[in-house]
Amino acid sequence: MNTVQLECFSSVANNLNFARAAEELHITQPAVTHQINTLENELGTKLFKRTTRLVELTPEGLRFLTDAQHILQLMRSARAKLSDYDSANVSFFSIGCHSTTELALFPPILQELLQKYPNLHPNLRTVPFRSLENLLEDSSLDVIFDFKPEIHSKKNTVYQELTQAELMCVLPKFHPHAHKEILTAEDLEKEKLILQEPHHIPHTLFEFQRPFADSHFYKDLYFCDNSESALTMVKAGLGITMLMDIRPLRDKSLCYVPFSYPLSLSYGIHYRKQQKTALFKDFLEIAEKKFARMGDFPSDDIY
Repeated sequence: MNTVQLECFSSVANNLNFARAAEELHITQPAVTHQINTLENELGTKLFKRTTRLVELTPEGLRFLTDAQHILQLMRSARAKLSDYDSANVSFFSIGCHSTTELALFPPILQELLQKYPNLHPNLRTVPFRSLENLLEDSSLDVIFDFKPEIHSKKNTVYQELTQAELMCVLPKFHPHAHKEILTAEDLEKEKLILQEPHHIPHTLFEFQRPFADSHFYKDLYFCDNSESALTMVKAGLGITMLMDIRPLRDKSLCYVPFSYPLSLSYGIHYRKQQKTALFKDFLEIAEKKFARMGDFPSDDIY
């Protein structure tokens, strides 16, 4: 496996078109095809489904894309460090989270950190649930923002709570239930529900929403890959969704109503035990301070 193969794979995956990828990389289309073929042979799996009219990623290709782009990013970063004579003064810091929604938490934290470290170079990554933990373990990330796992099986990682996320029903402001102080299971019986796929949400939330999915007709259910998609569908008036509410991430154009059954999850920062740099300690201190004062986060809509 080499850089050329990964560059070709990444470009084809982004364009879903071999001709456009060749144009983007300034090489011929047969050269792109050759690099993809050799990469697939090395990996022992097909990365793309190809017909005369369509190019799409296979499930294996989709899983490999995150790793391929991460490898390319690391190589570019390594080149930049070697070519920059002042690299010793640059403070690199990698932060991971599961969704683009969570990125809204970072600006006020990074702004204050930047005052102390003017040469701060943050690397922000949003990746699927399992991949994120692996990147932390292999030191590709310095910290990750995530819910506290129900069973902590990672011996080399530490968890620091920032806030408690409460279960909320999210609905449009024009919805008949929007004025209620609390919603019950009976309130949701005849409502269309927008649910997230199980591998994209905490296990506790999945177990909670499963009885609702089982009791509803399929025509009254919508399934989404992530919270951004779910909230977009709520805004469109397609139904109600349930999520673990992190207050700084609320969308002011929607209503957040508690559910009658109290459910909360701890949300915070995961990091490696050996993570003891001054930069990390300052980052953790600032993050704790910002979450203690929720008003430090932007109040504008983030979607």
